Amino acid sequence: MSNGMRRALLAAGALALVLFAGRWTASTLADRWWGLAVSPAAAQFLTDVNLLRLTLDLAGVVIATAWFIGNLLVVYRAIGGVEVSRQLANLEVREALTQRTLLGGAVLLGLILGLVTGGDISRYWRVIALAWQGVQFGLTEPVLGHDAGLYVAQLPLWSLLRSYAFALTLTGLFVVVLLYAVIGAIRWIDGRPAISDHARRHLGWLLAGLALVLGWGLLLEPYELVSGVLGDVGTRQFQLATLTSPALAGTALMVAVVSLLWAVRTSVLKLHFLLLAGWAVLGIGWTLTRIALGSLVVPGDAALGDMASRRSLDAAAFQLESLHDSVAVPWADAGSPPTWPSLWQTEPLVRVGDADSLLTAAADPAWITTPAGRRPVWLLLVTTSDSVASLRAVADDRTSATGGPLFYHPDDSVPAPAPAPLVQLSDHALYPGTARVVIADDVRGVPLGGPARRVALAWALQERSLLGTPVPDATVDWARTPQERLAKLAPYAEWSPPVPRVDGGRLFWVSDGYLIDDHFPLSTRTILGGRHPGMLHAAFVGVVEAEEGETHIHSRPGAGPVADAWAKLAAGVVEPWDALPVTLRAMLPYPGELFLAQARVLENAETGALAGRADSLRITPPVSSFFWMPSAADGPVRTAEYVRVGTGQLQSLLVGSSVDGRLGIAQIKIDSSVGLSGPAALEQRWERFPTFVQVLDSVRAGGGVLSAGGVRYWVSSGAVGAMQARYGPRGGGGASVTWVSVASGPRVGAARTFGEAWTNLRGATVPQPPGALPGGALVDARRWFRVADSAFRRGDFTAFGRAFEELRAVLEVPPVNPQ
Repeated sequence: MSNGMRRALLAAGALALVLFAGRWTASTLADRWWGLAVSPAAAQFLTDVNLLRLTLDLAGVVIATAWFIGNLLVVYRAIGGVEVSRQLANLEVREALTQRTLLGGAVLLGLILGLVTGGDISRYWRVIALAWQGVQFGLTEPVLGHDAGLYVAQLPLWSLLRSYAFALTLTGLFVVVLLYAVIGAIRWIDGRPAISDHARRHLGWLLAGLALVLGWGLLLEPYELVSGVLGDVGTRQFQLATLTSPALAGTALMVAVVSLLWAVRTSVLKLHFLLLAGWAVLGIGWTLTRIALGSLVVPGDAALGDMASRRSLDAAAFQLESLHDSVAVPWADAGSPPTWPSLWQTEPLVRVGDADSLLTAAADPAWITTPAGRRPVWLLLVTTSDSVASLRAVADDRTSATGGPLFYHPDDSVPAPAPAPLVQLSDHALYPGTARVVIADDVRGVPLGGPARRVALAWALQERSLLGTPVPDATVDWARTPQERLAKLAPYAEWSPPVPRVDGGRLFWVSDGYLIDDHFPLSTRTILGGRHPGMLHAAFVGVVEAEEGETHIHSRPGAGPVADAWAKLAAGVVEPWDALPVTLRAMLPYPGELFLAQARVLENAETGALAGRADSLRITPPVSSFFWMPSAADGPVRTAEYVRVGTGQLQSLLVGSSVDGRLGIAQIKIDSSVGLSGPAALEQRWERFPTFVQVLDSVRAGGGVLSAGGVRYWVSSGAVGAMQARYGPRGGGGASVTWVSVASGPRVGAARTFGEAWTNLRGATVPQPPGALPGGALVDARRWFRVADSAFRRGDFTAFGRAFEELRAVLEVPPVNPQ
């Protein structure tokens, strides 16, 4: 290698090192500055995480590089000389490479292999940090007798180290064999393999190392089977594994010893065959064991552990410790309606806004406080065509006389048909879909400072505009969507899509922080977003104030030992539950992803609450299935239904509630005396109403579609009822509640409003046919006409315009577009 080539390689390596160091330094400083804008504890935690990740990457690269360079240097010692061919005019010239060139090539190749193999260890920093902190559940699994914390915290680290050692050993063995074959140390002579003594000694040590790593994995296999990371395992499978794994591990140890003897002995003729026989026995034994384990997968195989222990482990894994049972009150008369029926759902709410508005955040049910008290609403974030964002509140328990949405205005007790923002957001507010990076003088963020700081921020954020002429006293803020902000502050948790909440006229974004693990022992595996977790804890609540970006993370009461471990590791970042304002605690919803996982776990045919009921089938609950508690003391209560397949009757109702942010879950059992059907059977009965058929034909005749919302169940005074709203087109655009069906016990009712449907269920009224003007619409029209007339007479044209818009909305008159 020429001096010029050597200098070019050194320069390229130095440049790569400088770029890596510069980018890491810029990113670390940017994270620290961003954390200081949140809290000093956040800055310290983010700095510690970056330092830990750097240490892990350096350690991984150094160990891997040393391993590969060491092996390549051993190969280098066996090289007598290497020649390369060069074409000079019409002549082929063979030139011998110098030992210095070969040595440099060995070091360079080892460095490249080390970077590729060990350069991504930092992505496992959560595994290493949690194992360092340790977790104790105080709950022992019955198979191997270990605490569940060993599987959650320690086993992932053991598996990670085993995988790292296996990658190094196998890659090193492959590269060394290839190089020995290239230089002729391994070759075929007279149809038989031949190997030099130097290559034999080297390969013998590598084969011994590979055998020891394989034995290590075999010894971990019983733990991995109990953890469920290898899939569901029956008793017979586990018994076979506990017999074969130690035997195969012993075989691997024997193979390692034979490989070492093959490496160090000078007379190796018999050891050739012994080595081949040992590796053949290990490979065949491992293969036959996998086949035998697969053949023992039968439906009748008993699950590991006793059922009582497995249910206790499920309760700890999915926060089901508070689960309690109750029995629905038998049907009598017609039961009682909910205090606040829920008339809207997510999909039709997308269509309630103006034509120039776009829904940019998922709508969510919540309470708001009005002068008349708390009221149930749906909160929607909308942005206009000129990117002005605002929050609207749609009344969930009532509609206009013609089924249209009613909006709460600030400081109003009664909702009105005209859309109006409940909270108007500024240009720099935080919400889903907002700008990634904002530079302004009125943003809470990182001060731009001098040129050096601007260069570091621009490099870290890849934002060229930071290098331009700065605005005086400007600051820069990033990670501005609520979910991204919480994930940056607490990357050890997975954060749910944020939901809006209003407290004191300010908008807050609330998100649930989940701790998910795949190694929890003997727990039911559920399906969640393409994963099959064995543990899911809604451990944290993240709160982001929309205007200033103030961010807080709180640990839920009874969040579990894993959450406690992370709270210690992120000291000061996770705040105690009592630090969360009481008003916000009362607005927290029951975590939707947790409720979905709990419903699926309870459906489990072996350990779930429905065990032994082969004729039961759960209706998959949408996360938006809920009802409002009569006392207005809780957030919306989530529900999931279980239905008997044979009869279509409702079997039980799972109810998840959040009282002051504390989670409660109950299973309400429903016997035949209640007489309430499941969703499919109820829809069939409701669709047989003659008036419903007339409404459906009327909507279709107008070119519209009558879409059905989900069937919702409620609990009131111990009785269970059900309702369903159907949505049709509204004059002027948007959707309206066109038809409402209700059920209580064996009775059903339907009409154009919930109140009329309930009186129909009781037999007091009959549904009005299509085209009939509801009496309420005429009353509302007269009231708004009087208000408009009074405002006009006194010259208050602002009040007149508002009353006129309300009158037009009541009568469903579309606005006139001036030409």
